Amino acid sequence: MKIQAVDKAATALRELPPPQALDVLGTLDRPKLLALLTYTPEDESVYLLGLYEEAERQAALKEMSVGLIIGCLAGLLTGVAVAIWKGQAWVGAVLGIAMALNFLVATTMGAIVPVLLRKLKYDPASGSTVLVTALTDSCGFLFFLGIASLYLKYLAR
Repeated sequence: MKIQAVDKAATALRELPPPQALDVLGTLDRPKLLALLTYTPEDESVYLLGLYEEAERQAALKEMSVGLIIGCLAGLLTGVAVAIWKGQAWVGAVLGIAMALNFLVATTMGAIVPVLLRKLKYDPASGSTVLVTALTDSCGFLFFLGIASLYLKYLAR
């Protein structure tokens, strides 16, 4: 998009009430949306009257819900496969629950860490992957071992 078109679109969006502006933003393709949300004219930073923060919040909630759904499905499938393979339903349950929680943490951190880094004035691209990977791996390890220790009396059979 050319700068003039972005400037006109940003001006038009600022005049809309926030719910309607979010509806308009939802109809744009990704390059146009990124151009609008990151556009900065010379004299002021355009945050579209708080719509940028609202879009980030909605994106984070969507990521978390998708992560939970995918985590539950992957955990269920893996848990059933392990239960059949090992013949112990508790091992499958522990693994399935740990996987579902780990997917939730991964998607939540993947959505939140870049936003936090941007607010702290750091480049989100340079630090996000390291932090998200470290948090996800640590939480996954703790989830699996924590849940396994809770079910230890059932797993020892």
